[in-house]
Amino acid sequence: MTNTDPELFTALLRQVSRSFYPTFRVLPGPLRGPLSLGYLLARSADTIADTEIVPRERRLLLLRLFQDQLRRSEADPRTLQEIRGALAGPAAIPGEIALLDKLPQVLRAYHQTPTADRSRLQFVLLGLSEGMAQDLENFPGGTADSLRAFQTPDQLDQYIYHAAGIVGEFWTDTCYGHCRALHHWDLPAMQQAGIRFGKGLQLINVIRDAPRDLRHGRCYFPETWLHSAHLSPRDLLDPGNSDRFRPILVRLTSLALDYFEVGLDYVLAIPRREVRIRLACLWPLWIGLKTLRLLAQSGRVLDPAVRLRISRSEVYALFRISLACVCFNALLKGYTLTFRDEVEKALQESAAPFGRSGFSHP
Repeated sequence: MTNTDPELFTALLRQVSRSFYPTFRVLPGPLRGPLSLGYLLARSADTIADTEIVPRERRLLLLRLFQDQLRRSEADPRTLQEIRGALAGPAAIPGEIALLDKLPQVLRAYHQTPTADRSRLQFVLLGLSEGMAQDLENFPGGTADSLRAFQTPDQLDQYIYHAAGIVGEFWTDTCYGHCRALHHWDLPAMQQAGIRFGKGLQLINVIRDAPRDLRHGRCYFPETWLHSAHLSPRDLLDPGNSDRFRPILVRLTSLALDYFEVGLDYVLAIPRREVRIRLACLWPLWIGLKTLRLLAQSGRVLDPAVRLRISRSEVYALFRISLACVCFNALLKGYTLTFRDEVEKALQESAAPFGRSGFSHP
């Protein structure tokens, strides 16, 4: 990043993202700048959209102001101060407040970024923030009393595209733009693969974060699917209905596995000598598969008291295995398929009373 203190951005990433930070550290130097900058700005927009101390209408306005800063040739200090002032309060998360305090420096780095990278960043950040605005409009209540659900699978598909599929597209474009070893790629095909990979990762968030989302008035499970399982959105507020929710869990997990099959092909399409880029893509794939296994095994996916995350020690174990096999396609594929089989086994055991026939993906 031009004219910036790398240590500042490293410190910010460490504060606001435990999951992305290792990926940031392993990325090649030319990619580290635009991808970490994109993450910090996306997290800033997410902070605006999710801050409950600010009314929904005000958050929508602040998101539009943030989008305007991305379109300008340079940021407006008064607007940035307005955003920072509106989000300050006792309920604010320290890491997010630190990020908002440094938003002028982060946006300065964005505006000083070379034209090609800035164009890619603008595309993904406007798309992500537009998805956040749509989320606030689709679910205006913010509490369990005003719970609302998507009507159709198409709405879910659009949501996971704007939340993460677009990130896979941006990631692909940025890697292609900075790495000559990737210029053999069929770029449109790899963009689509990156989108599907990102969608798979977002589906994990949809499942894992359901208890919290439901209590904030957001049900991302289409009502057509819920009706087929004889459920209403309000039924999902009762943790005791986790077993009745199983058919939906099976459906979403199976769809995520389909997306992750494309994710494996994506990793294998990266030349073996590009070890850092391979690792940066392999880690979310493997952590995603392990998380899916955990979700498939759990009988309490609707319980807000349960935090379903794989342990730090398991994450470190995956890192160690990846370092040993990242350059060997057969080993990499073998481990990935083993992790997929673990998810399939957990699905078969948990879904036995319901069966998997009759389910189709959107």
